[in-house]
Amino acid sequence: MAGVAQAVAIVTNGQLIAYVVPAQGHAPQAGQLALALREQLPSYMVPAAFVMLDRLPLTSNGKTDRKALPAPAWSEQQAAFQPPSTPTERTLCTLLEGLLKLERVGLGDNFFSLGGDSIVGLQFIAQARGRGIAITPRQLFQQRTVGELALVAGAVTALDAEQGILAGAVPLMPIQHWFFEQDLTDKVHWDQSVLLRPHAPLTADLIHAALMRLVEQHDSLRLRFTFEHGQWSQQYGDAREAYAFAERTVGANETIPHALSGFSAGADLARGPLLCAVLLHLPGGEQRLYLAAHHLLVDTVSWRILLEDFANMYGRPASQPAKTSSLRQWAERVRNYAATQAQAQRGYWEAQPAATPLPVDSPEGGNHVRDQVALLEKLSAASTADLLHKTHQAYRTQVQDLLLAALAATLCEWSGADGITLDLEGHGRESLFADLDVSRTVGWFTTLYPVHLSLPSGAADAQVIQAVKEQMRAIPEHGFGYGALRYLAEDNGQLGKRPRSAVLFNYLGRIDGGDSNAMLSLATEATPPEQAPANQRTHELEIVAAIQQDVLQVEWRFSGQRLRQEKQQQLLLGFMKRLRQLIDHCQHSSGAFTPSDFPMAKGMNQQTLNKLLSKLK
Repeated sequence: MAGVAQAVAIVTNGQLIAYVVPAQGHAPQAGQLALALREQLPSYMVPAAFVMLDRLPLTSNGKTDRKALPAPAWSEQQAAFQPPSTPTERTLCTLLEGLLKLERVGLGDNFFSLGGDSIVGLQFIAQARGRGIAITPRQLFQQRTVGELALVAGAVTALDAEQGILAGAVPLMPIQHWFFEQDLTDKVHWDQSVLLRPHAPLTADLIHAALMRLVEQHDSLRLRFTFEHGQWSQQYGDAREAYAFAERTVGANETIPHALSGFSAGADLARGPLLCAVLLHLPGGEQRLYLAAHHLLVDTVSWRILLEDFANMYGRPASQPAKTSSLRQWAERVRNYAATQAQAQRGYWEAQPAATPLPVDSPEGGNHVRDQVALLEKLSAASTADLLHKTHQAYRTQVQDLLLAALAATLCEWSGADGITLDLEGHGRESLFADLDVSRTVGWFTTLYPVHLSLPSGAADAQVIQAVKEQMRAIPEHGFGYGALRYLAEDNGQLGKRPRSAVLFNYLGRIDGGDSNAMLSLATEATPPEQAPANQRTHELEIVAAIQQDVLQVEWRFSGQRLRQEKQQQLLLGFMKRLRQLIDHCQHSSGAFTPSDFPMAKGMNQQTLNKLLSKLK
C-alpha cells in the first residue's frame, strides 16, 4: 500500500490491530488507511485501530516480536474527541448535530451509535447534497465513522431528474397496488395529516402562495387516479386544482376535531383535490395549521420534506431548488428491477413462513376503523437516550433491532409460538439506482414486506438480540424486492396468494428533529380520524413507534371488538418492560459478534462463530 513500508496485524482481545511503519516521507492517517483497506477487504478484516511505529520490534532471529508490540491506547482513543477540520467534515458534523439534537459530533462518531436511523439518514443525505456534498445511503451504512464518511463523500453531480411541471402517466408503485388491493368501503378517505403550531401569525394569502409553489415543486401532490378496464392508473394533474384551502374559527367550547369535521384530503380520486389545508383561529388568539394529503400521494418521509419546503416558501421570494428524481422515474426503474435483479430473491420470499394467527378473544367481532383502540406508552427520556446512544456497541445493532427483539419476545410469549410473522414497513428509498436520487422526492415510496422472527427456546436477552439481528440482516435489500415481485413481476407465483400478516410494525424514527427555530412545530391537540370509520383495518394488531420530543412513544392499535383492552394493555406494558430490560443488558454486557458481522463467511452460524472467537481469546 502506498505510504506504508511495513505492517503487521494481530488480534488483541477480539479486536484486529494493525501496526504500521510509514514509508519515508509519508505520514498516513488511520482513517485514510481504513478507507483504502475497506475498498479491498470486507469490513471485519479492516483493523479496529492503527498504531504508528518507527520500526517493528524484532526477535533475535529477525522475525516480528509480537509480544513486544505496544498495546493500543484504547482509553485515550475512546475518550478523545476528534473535532472536524476540513470544510466537508465541519459540514457533516454540523448537520448531524442539528438532526440528532447533539451538542457536538466528532470524526470518530458512528451515525447509528449516535441514534441515527434510516429515515434521519435520508434527511442527512438531502441536506448534505444541498451543500454540495454527495453521500449515498449505502455509504452511510458502510462507513464506520463520520470521518470515514467525509473521506468517501464526493462532489454533487448532475442527476437524472425531470424538471418543470410534470404531466402524463405514472406507473403505480408496489405500495399503491397494495392499497387498491384492499377491500375498502371508502378509498377516498385514507389520509395522512399533521397539525402545526405556527410561531408567528400566518395569513391566508401567503399560505395560498406557498401551497401553489409546493404543488409545482412536488409533482406527486398533483396525482390523480382512475379505474378503467378493471385496473387502476395514475397521472399528474393540474397545479391549479391540486389543493383546497379554508379558514375556520374554533368556538369557545369546540374541539379541534369537531372544527375540522368535513375537511379531509380526499374529494375525488379522479378529479381531486387530494391535498387540503385549514387555518384554524383558536379562542385565545393562537392559530393552528392543519394539512392533510391522501396517503396515495405521500409517506412519512414526504412530510418532512413538505414541512421544510413550506417554511422556506412561506412569505419568501419565489426561488425553488432543482428537483430530485421524479416518482415516475423511480417507478419505471422499479418495474424494470422487478423483471431483472429482484428475480434472484424469489426463492427467499417464497420460503418465508406463512402468517401466524393471533389468539383473538372474539373472532366474530368487527375489525373496522371505528372499532380501533389505541394505547400509548412512553419510555423515559433517560431510557430513550440510552436506547439511542448507549446500546448498540455491544451487538452492533440499530434501534429497530431492539424494538423488534422486545416485540418478538412479547408476542411469542403471548401466542405460545416459537416465532412470529409480521409485516414490516420501510421507507423504500433504497440506494439501488446510482443515477437516481429520491431523498427529496415526495410520494408514497413505502415498502411493506413479511418478516418471520423465530426465537430459541428459553432464550436469554443476548440470544434474543442476536437471533433477531441475524434474521433482519438476512433480508435482501431491506425488503425492497418483495413488493416489486408481488405486484410488478409478470409472474408473481406464490407471492400473489400470500395472506397478510396479523401484525404490522412501523418504526418512524425521530418525527420532530431538526431546527428548533423553525416557523412551525407539531401541535399536541387531537385531530380527526385519518381513515373512514367504515373501512376495514388492514391488520389485527398495529405497533407504531416513534421518537418525539426526545421520548420513545409506542402506540398499540387493535380492534376493541376482537381483542380485550385489558389484555392488550398488559402486552404493551410487557413489551415496554422487555425493551427496558434489553437496553439495560446492552449497557452492561460485553456483547458479541454475530455471523452478519462477517459477510464473507457465508453459511457460518452463531455456534461456529463462537467457537472460532473463543480460540482467539
